[in-house]
Amino acid sequence: MAQAGFLDIKIYHYLESTLEWHHTSYAREDPQEKGRPLVPAWSTTLEPPIIKDNEAAIFNRTSETWSVVVDYRKFKLWSKDTAQPVTAQLGDTPASLNATELDPAGIDYPLWDGAQWVNDEVKANAQIEAANKRELNKRLDDADLIIRRIKNLIDDDDADDLQIETWQKWKDYRKLLHAVMRQPGYPLTIDWPVKPANGYGDLLG
Repeated sequence: MAQAGFLDIKIYHYLESTLEWHHTSYAREDPQEKGRPLVPAWSTTLEPPIIKDNEAAIFNRTSETWSVVVDYRKFKLWSKDTAQPVTAQLGDTPASLNATELDPAGIDYPLWDGAQWVNDEVKANAQIEAANKRELNKRLDDADLIIRRIKNLIDDDDADDLQIETWQKWKDYRKLLHAVMRQPGYPLTIDWPVKPANGYGDLLG
């Protein structure tokens, strides 16, 4: 029931920018003509159609009719190409955006297989291989530095028997590091050689 000054006639307001139905109110009565509703700009007395959650009612000001278009703007969508969030515009569909409502969260390297997200083993393996190569280079650099610094002590006759023994162990360790590149699973899997017990980590400073 309308309040005083209003008629029992509904006004359907639509947005100026998109012409989509926004909200409904009761019409004010024209003070100059009893029973005549005042229809504000960007509104109509024509009732819009019933719409679903993924639809919007659009008013055609020329034909003064409503139409229904798909509306996924309130839905969370992810691109099947990049697994990144996609923002839909009025009229867009998941199909037109090549997107899905399925969230790829929890998958390290999401890949759309046509029905669901799966882990992209190619990308995953590439990351592991790159990380293993970086780790190998770091271990070789550390070994080279320790070997070089102990060698300096030997050249200056400042090395004791333990340092000379350690120097040889580190040279053997460096050979084993180079040999990992010949392992069957390299670089995806590496059976790392054991670092010499006397690490001489202070020589890396």
